Amino acid sequence: MFIFICLVYLSQYSKCIASVEPQDNQETQQFYRISMVSSHENPGSPALFIHGKSPVWDPVLQSLYFVDARDNKVHKLDYVSGKITSKYIGYGEVNVVSLVSGSQRVLVSVRSALYLLEWGMTGDEALRLVTTLDMGLPDNVISDGKPDAEGRFWAGTKGPERGDEVAPDKGTLYTIEQESFAKPRIQIRPVSISSGLVWSLNNSVLYYIDSATQKVEAFDYDLHKGDLSGRRTILDITNYGYEDAFPDGMTIDSHGKLWVALMLGGTVLHIDPDKGQVIFGYKLPVSRVSAVCWGGPNFDELFVTTARGNHDVTNEPLGGAIFTIRGTGSRGHLTRHNEHFNAFEFTNLTFTHAESPVWDTATNTLFWVDVINQDVHSLNYYTGSHDIKHIAYGEVNIVMPIENSRRLLVGVRCELFLLDWYKPGDAALRLVAALDEGFPDNVLNEGKADAIGRFWGGTKGRQNRHIVTPDEGTLYSLEGPNFIPRIHVKPVTISNGLVWSLNNTVMYYVDSFTRKVEAFDFDLLKGRLSNRRTIYDVSEDFPEPVIADGMTIDIHGFLWVALMFEGRVIRIDPDRRYVVETYKLPVSRTTSMTWAGPALDNLVVTTSRRDMDVTALRQEPLSGSLFILHRLGTTGVPDYKFVFPNADNY
Repeated sequence: MFIFICLVYLSQYSKCIASVEPQDNQETQQFYRISMVSSHENPGSPALFIHGKSPVWDPVLQSLYFVDARDNKVHKLDYVSGKITSKYIGYGEVNVVSLVSGSQRVLVSVRSALYLLEWGMTGDEALRLVTTLDMGLPDNVISDGKPDAEGRFWAGTKGPERGDEVAPDKGTLYTIEQESFAKPRIQIRPVSISSGLVWSLNNSVLYYIDSATQKVEAFDYDLHKGDLSGRRTILDITNYGYEDAFPDGMTIDSHGKLWVALMLGGTVLHIDPDKGQVIFGYKLPVSRVSAVCWGGPNFDELFVTTARGNHDVTNEPLGGAIFTIRGTGSRGHLTRHNEHFNAFEFTNLTFTHAESPVWDTATNTLFWVDVINQDVHSLNYYTGSHDIKHIAYGEVNIVMPIENSRRLLVGVRCELFLLDWYKPGDAALRLVAALDEGFPDNVLNEGKADAIGRFWGGTKGRQNRHIVTPDEGTLYSLEGPNFIPRIHVKPVTISNGLVWSLNNTVMYYVDSFTRKVEAFDFDLLKGRLSNRRTIYDVSEDFPEPVIADGMTIDIHGFLWVALMFEGRVIRIDPDRRYVVETYKLPVSRTTSMTWAGPALDNLVVTTSRRDMDVTALRQEPLSGSLFILHRLGTTGVPDYKFVFPNADNY
């Protein structure tokens, strides 16, 4: 174990709070332990830093990230081995680190800017600028920051600092929305020292600290809009004998209670925010306590970062150590969003209009199309090999694996073809069927196979930029041996998402123009639809032009729908007919998605930059990327394959 025990305290030895009786009798009667992170090179000595800050626990890697603000370093502590690896940033003061889920990158603050940091790269190449705050105030720095449950990042600044003195009222608390990194939004101004940030368990309250006020404050919080209101004081630490201390970093536990580090107070306060009372104070053998976070395998160890001043080395030899407090009877509140900047990563590949992602479980390969560039793409999960097949024949909207065949089914313009990846030019295509004959400007827009390998696909009418001629499309099915198109729904404007319930008795369907997700009773054997009804109406939650686009399903039977022009993926309970989760991406044009990876636990989301001008692309530079959402608490089910007997010899 990487921790060596430094001190064992009976709780009565801790600094009890004058004039306030502890509110939790069980807590005051139990033993708790304070231990320290040891030096990996010298296990008998503590690892010391100049100004430890911003601890963040990674439950996947079982590692603690933190920064040394004065030494310009980001550190990562492996819980099991005790080894600390470091990343030096010779670019200025580093105050914040935050996780980017499923990625080697982390988000860091350097001076007054936010960067993505590639842990495996060296030098300046490791940094990618996200945004800059407090422009025109070169001596200001970002002092704290965290993401909320929607993935927007909250970052606060402080003014110029000399010793322990900070110029008052020079800072600001900002939010950085993922679709507009370049335009930070001012939330609170002026601020002196923006510090602790954390949200209530139901995300309806933001708790916040401007250290110079010596108060812990609260705001009513609108998670969807990112708006604050109703500012009030939860706790003034000067009322508890800490006239010379300042509240700093803050976290929350699974009971909704706050834990606050006291800089120059040498204590971690356990606070009941509803009663506005201190439950208990945990005294440390140092005075400069900077921040706290929950971690450890059971998420019940409170990691505490500390700092050392210029005159503290003799009086406080443990200043700058990383402590853990154990046996408190509390634990952290671990959620999917727990201290993660966002829940996605993105590939380095960008496309004009990516669509129709599908995962082939037999080959561990992801297929998708770039509609406008007329390309079919494949990406092998294990080798990382990315291949492209160009089809110089018109818009390519659909790609689908074929059962027991090396060929693929593709939709080109308004026709379906078998595609042989290994043949050149037109020789690679074999016509299967033509749809919407007599409507030469119509195109296939979406297609999938059902559980017996029958193809279902829909068309849309003529399109001029975002405007599609209404009621010119149709939803068809095709099956062997003759593959004659069969009409199921007509008219249709923009045929999109298709998926079946886990027991194959319901087909869910999207005609984007209606702004609805609909359901039909489904007879799998006969391929018949009946009893059309609405499952979810986009217009109830989102204004025009937001529409439903591609769709998939998870192992719990919940639907996942891409919202075009909103940049969201929503998860719908189709039985109760409401949205249970929503995920925001830093782009507006989300087109479709599929479950991928050997365990089907990664949600790949395709996006578009079609018809976006230069100004729009500057605001959304990741448009057209493939995004991969991780740790969603569920997995997908395999996509069915198209059945075409003897396809390789056709």
